Amino acid sequence: MANIKRWTREEEQFLRENYLNIPNQKLAEKFGVTVIAIQRKLSRLGCVRQKQKKWNGEEEEYLRRNFMKMTDDELAKQFDVTSISIRRKLHRLGLSRLQEKKRMRAKTKAKDGYARNVRERIRKAAGRNTRRERADIYKINQEYKKFQKIYHEIWKKEGVVKDIINNNDGRKMMLVDFEDIGVKKLVMGLNV
Repeated sequence: MANIKRWTREEEQFLRENYLNIPNQKLAEKFGVTVIAIQRKLSRLGCVRQKQKKWNGEEEEYLRRNFMKMTDDELAKQFDVTSISIRRKLHRLGLSRLQEKKRMRAKTKAKDGYARNVRERIRKAAGRNTRRERADIYKINQEYKKFQKIYHEIWKKEGVVKDIINNNDGRKMMLVDFEDIGVKKLVMGLNV
């Protein structure tokens, strides 16, 4: 069984007077005990190095409203605590900047999708596809020029011709940058 340290009144008094100035490691070495033994003894004596903040509902609400707008350091200055205290409190409140950013991105995507659907419904109600009016419909046998707008009917996407190239077998190809799906290589000027 491990030896249990019997603390004298003088040793306890020394701890009370010096715990703020001497690190636990040095105190442990001085008294021949572990750092954990020092921490426990200081706790029993009521010797706390840092006072823990008691948060009220108003302060928690302020954190909820501002944790995405302010850094941990800025919040720490606001409440006169350390940035670690802010991180711990945010964690306890279930507030995560990463999760919030993901939630906001998903919300934005949903809004964009809704707006896209509204535009499509307006086009259908008008009885025409306005994309075709702005861009030439892609046909495999047609020639295109650089920077020309085309509309791919199968993909229902509009794109811009970025470059014209010749394939190894002599066929003309074009690189078209389509919205949402990126750059695609399409055949052009094929005699069918």
